Amino acid sequence: MITAATSGLLGDIVFGIPAMKKLGVTHLYVKETCFYRKKISLLDKIKPLLEQCGFIVLPTSGEYPPHEYEPNLKFDYDLDAARLEPRRDKNHIIVSYLNCFGLDRRNWNRPFLTVKGDNDIKKPYSLINLTPRWREKSKVDWVDVYRQIEGDVYFIGLREEWEEFEEKYGLLPCIPTKDMLELAILIRDCDTLYCNQSVALALAQGMGKKYYCEYRPSKTNCRMNTQNEGVL
Repeated sequence: MITAATSGLLGDIVFGIPAMKKLGVTHLYVKETCFYRKKISLLDKIKPLLEQCGFIVLPTSGEYPPHEYEPNLKFDYDLDAARLEPRRDKNHIIVSYLNCFGLDRRNWNRPFLTVKGDNDIKKPYSLINLTPRWREKSKVDWVDVYRQIEGDVYFIGLREEWEEFEEKYGLLPCIPTKDMLELAILIRDCDTLYCNQSVALALAQGMGKKYYCEYRPSKTNCRMNTQNEGVL
């Protein structure tokens, strides 16, 4: 048994999958709640996806701040150590994980995620996911982005994110999801994802899906520079 622990959020955990696989991690401690949104169960959101990836997910307290865990928690690898990498704002988060543990970086930007599960939507569609984080000084006209998408479009994300999008940019239907596995299945089958930096982006990159992203200004730690990547 090889164990790891993380206090990262959903996207950080997804981006940590390649390193965990290379390290041979079998068990992962995930905090039960999100440190900046205590009402969100981080564990419940990510567990079905990680279990399908072959990991055994173990709970750890969400009452401790980032980079800290309850006393006496034992594990082999602390994934939070990647946050100390000197070029963590420039290198992709996946690369920071690999560098942190001295792992091979070749082909780091190839798809690393496969998900199984049925999707009730049988016709072509695109997705929008827009969160409030990492959007300072944004110059992206989301009204124009939305207007130019052809065919059926759905919003994915939290209810308050959907309501804010409709208030600012236009009405569109939302597909609720209970966890990241359901979200990943929707992204897997879509034509294109339009998003900012979020767990939806991490899932799209992990599956090699076509996407257009509003990136955080001056940061490149989510840029993959692959053919399926578009920049808004």
